[in-house]
Amino acid sequence: MPRPLTVQVADVGSALLCVIGVLSLLLRGVGGRVEVSMMEAALLFNTLNMAITYEGADPSLTGKYPFYNVYKCRDGYITIGAIETKFWRGLCRALNREDLINRQFDKEAINELSREFGKYTVAEALKLLWSHDVPAAPVNSIKDLEKDPQLVARGFNVNEFLNPLVINDARPRSRGRAPRLGENTVEILMELGLSHDEISRLTELGVVIK
Repeated sequence: MPRPLTVQVADVGSALLCVIGVLSLLLRGVGGRVEVSMMEAALLFNTLNMAITYEGADPSLTGKYPFYNVYKCRDGYITIGAIETKFWRGLCRALNREDLINRQFDKEAINELSREFGKYTVAEALKLLWSHDVPAAPVNSIKDLEKDPQLVARGFNVNEFLNPLVINDARPRSRGRAPRLGENTVEILMELGLSHDEISRLTELGVVIK
């Protein structure tokens, strides 16, 4: 049964692609018009599954196989991404279930692992999996994010969560709100050498907005 995503992939994805398009023009020192399709932006985030499908194979990272799935523990959920064989082997050994090593693509093994993970708390399961180098993580609620060890190590701040970039060991400071449409038109055009009369004429013609 199809279910709605809980994140706005098309909205956020298309905004990021717009930024990339603008930066590409700036790097070349030219102007231009950047156009992004929100639908195509959403498809970009599904590239792997689309490529696999177009090659005639069946996408495997959809939660229908045991090595890439979400499992319930006693007090919450964890995610497993044991795609490579070495990680799957590590997962089976961590749970003392080496009998499952040859069942990486066996859908029935999901039930086997579900029973195993039901014996542990999230913290216990992750400690065990990480000790065997298994890619795994807790399924956090938004309110739990500030306690996630990875985010704590990264200096996550709930007031600055929209800025995941670290450049030269520092997060760029916010410059306040985004400008309104046309707010800086006059200043920018004057920097380019246009006079007030020329700017007014361009405004009258509908070429620019201020």
